[in-house]
This record gives sequence, C-alpha cells and structure tokens, in this order.
Amino acid sequence: MTITIDQFVEKYIGKKVDFDGAYGGQCVDLYRQYIHDVLGFPQTPTVKGACNIYDNCPDDKFDKIVNTPVAVPEKGDIIIWNSHTGGGFGHVAIYLEGDINAFTSLDQNWPTLSKVTKTKHTYSHVLGWLRPKKKADNYALIQGNIIKAHNIIKRRDWGAITPKYNKMTRDWDYDSIVIHHSGNHGAKDPKEIEKKHMEANNFDDIGYHYMIHPSGIIYEAREIIYKGSHVRNANTHKIGILMMGDYDQQFWDFDDDDLSLAHLQKLKDFIKTLTKNFLKIKYLGGHLEFAEAQGDERTCPGNLLIAELDGLRKEFALNAPTKA
Repeated sequence: MTITIDQFVEKYIGKKVDFDGAYGGQCVDLYRQYIHDVLGFPQTPTVKGACNIYDNCPDDKFDKIVNTPVAVPEKGDIIIWNSHTGGGFGHVAIYLEGDINAFTSLDQNWPTLSKVTKTKHTYSHVLGWLRPKKKADNYALIQGNIIKAHNIIKRRDWGAITPKYNKMTRDWDYDSIVIHHSGNHGAKDPKEIEKKHMEANNFDDIGYHYMIHPSGIIYEAREIIYKGSHVRNANTHKIGILMMGDYDQQFWDFDDDDLSLAHLQKLKDFIKTLTKNFLKIKYLGGHLEFAEAQGDERTCPGNLLIAELDGLRKEFALNAPTKA
C-alpha cells in the first residue's frame, strides 16, 4: 500500500536509504524508494547515473518537463540534474516547494554521503523534471487491497532480501492462477524458499507471488507488479501461489504433508480475492497442467492438490489451462 509524499518525508528524513543494497545511500536509491512507496509504479530501467533517468523513464508513467526560466515544478515531481553535477553522474531529488528562482527538495547524497534531508537549490544545471501520471491500472491500490484483505505478511516484515530489480520484468493484466507446492521436504520457511530460488536456481527473486502456510498465514513473495518465475518459459500474466508443504504422496517419502481443510479453505478465500481484483482471470490450474500446455513435464503441485483442481475451477467458474 502506498503512502503520501508527506508521510514519505517523515519516514525517511534523517535516515540513509539504500534501496538496491549496492553502493550505499545514493540519490538514485531515494528516487527508487519514492517510486516504490509513493507512486507504486514498477521500477524504471537501470541507469549509469542519475542524469540518465530523464531519457530512460517510460512515457506511459511520467511526463517529461524541460527546465525553462518560467517553468515551476509541482510537489512530488522528480528533479533531475545534468552531468555537470554529482561527479559527472548528475543528481535526482523529490520536489517539495519553491518558485521560479529556487526550490526545496528531498535529497540524499547532497552533499556527498549525506543522509535524507530537505535541501534548497537554484535551478542551475537542472535538466528537467518528471511528473508522475495517474497511477495506471491502480497498481498500488490493488496490491494494497490484496494485502489488507488477508493480513498478508509483507516482504520487508519477513526479511526478504532486495531482488535484482534491474533484471525483472513488469507484468499486470493477469489471466491465470497457477498452484504450486514446495515439493520434497515441504519447505515452509519463506527465507529457505527465497535462498533456494535466488542462490540455487539463480532467480532474480522468489519465483512465486504469494506463499500460503498451512497455518493460514500468507506471505508476500515476488511483488505482484513483476512477472513471476514459476512456469518455465510461460510466466506472463500468471499469478504464482505456493501452497507451502509437500502434497505429493509417495510410499518411500515419510515427510509428506496432509492437505488440511483449513489450508485448502485459505487457498479458496485467496482465489476469491484475486478474481475480484483481477477481472481478466479465466484460467486456474496446477503447475503440472500449465507445464503440460508448454510440452513440459511436472508433478507439482502433488496428487493431493491436483485432486482438488477440478472442484476449484467449478467453484470459481474458471477454465483449465489450454495448450499454447
């Protein structure tokens, strides 16, 4: 759920923001935190320096306004300085107030190594500013509604590490729900699953969007504004849900889990929420079914969950996956 500009200022003033965990608190880190917390937009492309943000921002999310002697930014605009500042890398800050002669913005790393602070500037070397457009498709509103409806534990609250945002692809307009299970050993710790996906599998983040624990707790995994990594070569417009546990009964496997009615009911409740928020959803199936549609073979989400899929589709008037 997003916050206001004033709440953003109050939250981070006097602190150091290191959004990507790469180079300490840079001005671009504050910019990216602002996009995430206030605008609710997917992150813009990775750039060499702050001065490159202006030319690399998507036109569908921002209006680009050139600095002229009579132009005045609006509160919340993103001010971008050219390469004559910041040691050749430029600078970026969030406009708070001002006039045609000077302005106050929320800055970080101005001067070098400084924490988040309100700073007064002239327009010297200001390239221009980005004005956020209306939040397309209500990304942040829908994301927040889903989290609120089920008291979902957000990524930051369970200790998720920073994903490789520069390699991730934006997604929306979801039309499918894909059900998974943890597989053998039935991992139920989000950190364990994260480590497997990001270290062993070399994913950019956890592959799923949400993880449902047998206790009924739901964890936010990959943010819903990003394409998942849970169906090989076919992730676009597919929401990945992990039912945490091992639901494939095998006679030699002594740590299989039983699928409780409470766990299944939580899945049903969550599917209901997703279909209310993403009106284009028309397909529901197990990983195995979506994989088969791509000519791949899987056993996920295990025979216990597979046995429930037809009933789930009937209950929510959804279709089985079709071959590509």
